[in-house]
Amino acid sequence: MKRKGMHRHRKLVLLAVLLIMVGIAVWRIWQTPRPTVLHRQDAWLSSAEPEMVDTLPDNTFTAELPEEIGGRLLYIRDYPASGHYQIVWEGVSAEAAESYLTALLDKGFTRLMGTAEDIASGVLLARGDLTLSISLSGGTLNMLMTRAEEPTATPLPEWLADW
Repeated sequence: MKRKGMHRHRKLVLLAVLLIMVGIAVWRIWQTPRPTVLHRQDAWLSSAEPEMVDTLPDNTFTAELPEEIGGRLLYIRDYPASGHYQIVWEGVSAEAAESYLTALLDKGFTRLMGTAEDIASGVLLARGDLTLSISLSGGTLNMLMTRAEEPTATPLPEWLADW
């Protein structure tokens, strides 16, 4: 009887030691720093440096935009390999951003998501093969333009665009 109790005690001690060792191994793996890895579809984000400009250059992206926005052009980034183009303005008021959004809608862009009141959280517009993602934060207006391989055939239904 005594021997059976010692076996059980020995098994419990071995199990406790094993659990502690597994816990230490998991903790060490958890604490090991890992490099940030960009997924292949996000790799274009790091492929262009900001270009400080005073005026928008003439290209296929900027040709479709309204002329003026109330604010100062800060920089652009061109991602030609992926079909993206970024424009950043600073000193843009909420009213100026709403006015610019209205001018884009007047130029034939369709609102896919968001409204002028939602510009702080982002607005998505499209026309043909061009999609604009626009957001305003702290007076900085950021616009990411994307050329699709195929034009957007139809906009989202109104009920889904407001969702």
